[in-house]
This record gives sequence, C-alpha cells and structure tokens, in this order.
Amino acid sequence: MKNDSSSSGARLRVAGMDMGPRCWFWCDEVRSPLVTACVWTELIASGNAPARVPQLMSALGISCILLDAGGEPDLGVGVCWDGTRGEWRNLRAAAVLFVAGAARGLVHSVGWTQEGRLYPLLKCNRSESIQLAVNDFLTPAQGVHEMVKTEPGSGAPQDDGKFETEDGSWDMDAPIVPHPAAVAPSGGTILRTEPRVRLLPSCAGPGVSQALLDSHLLNLRKERDPRTGLEDWVGGVENHLGLAKAYARLAQLVAHATSTPTKPGVPNLARYLNPLASGRFYHFK
Repeated sequence: MKNDSSSSGARLRVAGMDMGPRCWFWCDEVRSPLVTACVWTELIASGNAPARVPQLMSALGISCILLDAGGEPDLGVGVCWDGTRGEWRNLRAAAVLFVAGAARGLVHSVGWTQEGRLYPLLKCNRSESIQLAVNDFLTPAQGVHEMVKTEPGSGAPQDDGKFETEDGSWDMDAPIVPHPAAVAPSGGTILRTEPRVRLLPSCAGPGVSQALLDSHLLNLRKERDPRTGLEDWVGGVENHLGLAKAYARLAQLVAHATSTPTKPGVPNLARYLNPLASGRFYHFK
C-alpha cells in the first residue's frame, strides 16, 4: 500500500466496509466533481479488523468511513447530534442500515446496543444506495445523465492516474479528454460524459485480485422477480466489494455535508468491533 495521503493534498478520501466473517474494505479518493479513484481495496479477517482498519484510515488519510450495521459502533470522535437539523455532525464513522420502502435519501438516526449505548446510524434505501454507486460507472451512453456542479474552468479535469487504452493496456500519462459538451469555462453545471470511477491497477490489496474485484462489481446486478414482475438488486451473491463501494459512495455524501471541518484522525473502531470493551455513553448538545 502506498502511503500517499500527503501527496493527495486536499483531496477527500472516504471508505466503506462490508462486514461479516470476512470484511471487505474499499477506499475512494475524490479527485474532482467528475472523477473518483479507488486507491485501495482489501480483504480483512473480522478478528483483525479492530487493528487493521485504524491503520488503514491513518495511512490513507481517510476522512470518513461507513460500515454496514452488523456491529455496535462506539465512534465518538467529536461527534454530536444537531437536534435542530436532525442529523449527526462531524461524523468520522457510522453504521449504515438498509431499510425497505420508498427511497428517502440518507436519514440520520440513532442505534442502541443491548447494553444501552447509542451510536450514529444512517438509514437509507438499499436499491437507491446501490444504484447511486453503480451510476458512477455509467455514462449517458448507458442511460445515466448526471449534471455536475464544477468550479470555473474545471470542465473534465486531467487526472494523474493510470487509465486503460483501447488495446487493454494501461497508460500512465493518459489524461482524461474532456467531451466538448462537458466543458464549463466559467464554471456551473455540466453533463458528466465519462465514468466517474477510476479503478487504479494498484488498488488491489491483500486478498483482492483484479479478477475478484471485477466479479464482485459485476455481481451488482438486477434481476426481475417472476412473481411480482419487479426488478431488484440481487442478494446472496459475492458482491461484497461492490457493497463496500456503495458505502464509500454514501460516505462522500456525509463528508461533503459536514459543515464543521474535522482534523484527520482515527475513530476508536476497536470499540466498534468489540462493543464489550466500551462503556462510553454519548451526550447530545
């Protein structure tokens, strides 16, 4: 793993993790409103997660991580509840709970452990959340038309990552060529015409191969229920890295919405993943 959090400058880095007996970790770097690069993926044994995840957050300079609600978080690093706006502020980490029913966006809520401790919980619609992540791989050619707000003169920015060429090889120096319709010299709102996601060849960490990564992403697919005639995202398949990507995409929304800047740090995920080690209560303000 390349520790390049300093070289990334002010670029936001977020992460997501799909939890279980094996935990699947995904880290994204937001390079511009139009480009997000996956800089690291890793398979982590659940018993090693309390030590490994804080290491990754520190080494990669991650600002926010979201995990599926399979544990009991103790994530109190300057976090507080904004009662007026009904949301958490200064979130560095939180659990995500997929709920059924109509899509309502990202709802800030509170989870309670059996011991009476509370933790930040974000509720959202499963189908909407996965679709948000999948859309980042798609363009108007696949039916996804996304208007993006940009800074003056940004247009479709050049990027310093590795990108695949027509013959399947990787070109270190290939810039992103802006589509004429996607350039806004004076800033404003433009149509995204290229995939937002960049999968760097160096992003595959321990336990992850390029073939495995591809298979997990391809398993983010819909199937039609023959009984109802409705389509929904397939469950019970090996798509864990795809779900981790979905959590990381939600973490972007949380990080961008945080009004109070937070300094880089590491939430006490050891207490999150081992709730019996914690006796801390949270106090609202």
